This record gives sequence, C-alpha cells and structure tokens, in this order.
Amino acid sequence: MRKGLNAGVVLLFAVAFTGCASVPEPGPEKTPKRVYDAGVDFGKYWKGRVRVAKENDPALGSRAEVVFYSEWTRGETAGIVYPKTFKSVETGKTVEMDFKWDIGGEIEAGVYDVVVDVDGKPGKGRIRNLRVEGRKSYKVWVVFDAAKVDIEFENDGDDLFVYPAGTFDRYEKLGRIDDIPEDLLINHINSYTENNHIWKLIPAGVPLDVLRTYSNGKKERFRNFVAVPESSIKSIP
Repeated sequence: MRKGLNAGVVLLFAVAFTGCASVPEPGPEKTPKRVYDAGVDFGKYWKGRVRVAKENDPALGSRAEVVFYSEWTRGETAGIVYPKTFKSVETGKTVEMDFKWDIGGEIEAGVYDVVVDVDGKPGKGRIRNLRVEGRKSYKVWVVFDAAKVDIEFENDGDDLFVYPAGTFDRYEKLGRIDDIPEDLLINHINSYTENNHIWKLIPAGVPLDVLRTYSNGKKERFRNFVAVPESSIKSIP
C-alpha cells in the first residue's frame, strides 16, 4: 500500500513540475513596424492623392530615379511639378537629389517628405511619406480632386475669383465686400489665363465663395458653391 502511495506522489509531482515548466517566460515587447502611407498636403482646399508607377532599372544601383507629374481627376495635367527639397522621414535629414531634369533625377533609396511647386495652381505643397527603392525608376503623380472651369473669358473684366466659403459674409460685415485681400484667393481665372488650363482648375467637393465679374461691370456672387469632382463647369451656379 505504501509503495503504491509513493508511486502516486511521484507521478503527481512530475505532472505538476511539467506543467510549471511549460509556462513561457515573458519576452520583450516588440515595437510595431511603422507603416508609411503616401499622401499630399496642399492646404485646406486642394485635396488629392499620390499615384506611383515604377520599373526595375538595375543600372541605378542603390539609387532610385524619380520624376514628378500632376493631374486632376480626368487625367489632364494640373501643371508642371518642380521638386524642391527631400527630407528623410527616417532620419529627419535633408537628402540632395541629383537632378537630371527640372522635374526629377536620382536619389538614394528611402522614405521622403518632398516639397514641390506646381506651376499654376495650387502652387507649393508636400508629398508625404514617398517611399522609393534602389534599382527602380519611378513616375510620381500628384492627383488633385478638382473641377475644370470651361467658361470663355474673352475681354478685360471677365474674371472668376474663388475664395474660401464664408469670405463674402465676413467682408460684407466689415463693409469691405469689394476689397477682399488677394492672399485669400484660391484661384483667379480671366481672359489672360483662359488658354492655360492649369489655371482653370478649382477645388472640388469643398464649399467656396465665387465672384464672377463681366466686362460691362456686372458682378455676381455665389456663396457656398461646391464643384462636382471631375466636372466641367459651363456656368456658375
């Protein structure tokens, strides 16, 4: 009887010991890998995204070739894109591009915030978190959510002034409805720019105040006008 009891105690101890030994020791916490999502920042009104096409080019070695373009949502160009500075997201340091053209060149592989200047409107802005890899050639488009003003401006005085929504109410209360500062303009389209389509874009999907003037002195104001993305605007409203 005692022999059987001792065997039972030994078996129970072995099971308990095995159970304790199977509990894993807690390891160090793993830092989640950062995800870089490319996007654009051109202020409150000009919204958009980044489109990238890439091809292998072994001759580049550790570098990447990057060329910049722009378009609005119908695929038409929104102006020439001039890259200005490249700041490494990973190190915070500025990295120089070896420019081959005004719109691009070669640069070391990495993730960058890129300051660009779009000829015409919307002007200066940023491409954020643009990742480029070595041995690859990239075409990078800044794609704007926009509508195209398809109105003829034939004479001096035929103009379209585009402001943030609320501008007219604010300056009407100030008694300055005809003296709105130029730095509030989102865009200004007239007979001088009518043949240059890069100036004929306005932000889509956001409320705007629009002033339409005519060569005969007539003025029309439209508050909270919202352009439909990808539309051609024949008249306002």
